[in-house]
Amino acid sequence: MTDRLGNKRVDSYRNILETGRIGLLILVPGMGETLRINGRAAIIRDEAWLSLLTAQGKRPAVAVAVAVEECFLQCAKALIRSKLWEPHARPDLRSLPSAAEMLADHVRVAGFDAAKTQTLLEAAYKDRLY
Repeated sequence: MTDRLGNKRVDSYRNILETGRIGLLILVPGMGETLRINGRAAIIRDEAWLSLLTAQGKRPAVAVAVAVEECFLQCAKALIRSKLWEPHARPDLRSLPSAAEMLADHVRVAGFDAAKTQTLLEAAYKDRLY
């Protein structure tokens, strides 16, 4: 796991610093079973490691090393019941606020309404993915 361009929030890193622990849940679209990993974690700033994790010519600021203590499959029952991977069972997204609307409402910065926020999100997804 690396720190790529994003929203500059480091909540997960704070948790690692405070507890030295991590829990990961790996989902693969279309697959019901998930992989759960629990263990110790450390934030890595070593240049040799970070250079190996360069993507699209950009080196991450930090990475996370995980010492796995538990690794197991979780049965698919919860995902089957939720119908997560079934397109016909998904909610009508038009009835929900968009990410831009939620962000604009949450941040409430003058000049950053939902339309402006949507434009910024689209540019970030296109130009700042890595």
